[in-house]
Amino acid sequence: MRRNDQASNKNTLGLFVEKVALLLAMIGAALAAWILRGILLILFGALVLAIGMSAIARLLANKFRIGYAAGLSVVVLIGRQSANSLTN
Repeated sequence: MRRNDQASNKNTLGLFVEKVALLLAMIGAALAAWILRGILLILFGALVLAIGMSAIARLLANKFRIGYAAGLSVVVLIGRQSANSLTN
């Protein structure tokens, strides 16, 4: 009977250690995200921009029967021209 109690205590301790380790890992991930929030925001914006450009390029490629690369080139050129006009 005494061996079962010791095994149960070790099992309970092991579960506790696992939960504490998981909690510390979650706190560490949250802290890293908070410290890197500026970079993460830029990466998110770049992802949204890339998805939008891809969608417009695919639309142009289908509408005008050109390749995807040509459609993407048009989107990039229009975007660059727009950015240049905003800075001047």
